[in-house]
Amino acid sequence: MTGPNTAHDPYRDEAERRVGEALHAQARGRPMPPPPRPAGPPPVPARPPGRMPPPAAPRPAPPQQRRPAAVPVAPPPSSDSRAVTVQILWAALIALLVGALLGGGIALVSVLLPGALPALG
Repeated sequence: MTGPNTAHDPYRDEAERRVGEALHAQARGRPMPPPPRPAGPPPVPARPPGRMPPPAAPRPAPPQQRRPAAVPVAPPPSSDSRAVTVQILWAALIALLVGALLGGGIALVSVLLPGALPALG
């Protein structure tokens, strides 16, 4: 299934020939000549690149509609949610202070008593 294709393919023969010519030209140190162009006039692009054709007819303006006033989606925070937020902030502050004290204590022990931390651990 994965063996060479035995069917005759003229495009493959052309590609092989061009690759061979390119390799020989590269080995000689000369650039390969450009491939021959097909006969006939050059193809005309459907539209110039980067430009859009003008619209066929102007579009009618959409009807103007008044929108209702914006209604707030979420109600303002109640005193219960504020209390929960304050509790969370206090808990976080206390946890940070305890962590700073423990870190400072460990740092002092490691500086003042070298070798004590491995013995404690």
